[in-house]
Amino acid sequence: MKKFPYAFVLLVVAAGLVVALSVPLSSGVGQYQKATVLESIQRQIQEIAAAIEQIQLRIAELLLGTIIVPEPQEEQFEEAPAVLPEESQEDLAETYDVVVRTPEIGTDAVVSAKPMWEFVSLPSTFLSEGLAILYRFSVTAGSEDETIPSVAYTITYADITIKDLEVFAFTDDLFYTKAYGINPVGKRNGIMPSGETAVLLISDKTTSLVIPAGETRYFELRGITTGKNIAAIATISAEGMEDVVLE
Repeated sequence: MKKFPYAFVLLVVAAGLVVALSVPLSSGVGQYQKATVLESIQRQIQEIAAAIEQIQLRIAELLLGTIIVPEPQEEQFEEAPAVLPEESQEDLAETYDVVVRTPEIGTDAVVSAKPMWEFVSLPSTFLSEGLAILYRFSVTAGSEDETIPSVAYTITYADITIKDLEVFAFTDDLFYTKAYGINPVGKRNGIMPSGETAVLLISDKTTSLVIPAGETRYFELRGITTGKNIAAIATISAEGMEDVVLE
C-alpha cells in the first residue's frame, strides 16, 4: 500500500513559516504576531497530520475489503489400483481356500479345494449301557464332488465292552435327515477289541455315497456298550480328528 506524501505538505508549510518569520516587524507588535503565526501554523500542521492519518486508515479499510482469502483446498489422493498376482484361479484353488461371495445372503463362504473333515461335539459324553453315540464328524466336499469310501475309527476302552459298530449319514447338523437311501451306510458286527482301529466301509451297491461339491454330510458312529463297571471309560478318534472321552 502506498503512503500518502504528507512529508511534502509539511515541507511546504515549514517554508511558509520561514517566509512569515522573515517579514520585518516592529519589536513589540512583531513578537506578538510571530507567536500568533507560529500557533496558527502548528494547529494547521496537527490538523493536516490528523487528516492524513484518517485518509491512510480509510485507504487501508478499502484495501482490506477487496482482499479475498482463498479457502484451503483438500488434497485429493487417488487410490492405487490393486495389483493381483498373475496366477489363474485354478492354480490358487490348489493351494489356498477360495472365498466366494453369496449375493442372496451377503456373507462369505469358504470353499476349500480339498474336502474338509471337522469334528462335531456329542450331545453327551456320559458312557451309558446299551445303544450309545460314540463319535460325530462332518465332511464338506471341495471344488469337486467327493466320495468317502471308508472311515478309520480307533477305540480304546476299559471296564466296558463295545460291539456292533454302525455309521449313519445325514444332510443336516441335527443328525435327523438321512443323506442317502440307506442308513446305516457302514457297519462292523461283533466285539471291538480295545485299542484297535476299525475301518468301516461307507458304501452301498445300489446307492452312490457321493458328497456334491461345496455340500456337507454329517456322520455318526454308534455302538452297543455292555458290562459297564464304575471305572468304565472309552476314548474314540476318527481320521486323526479330535478325541472323544466317554465315562
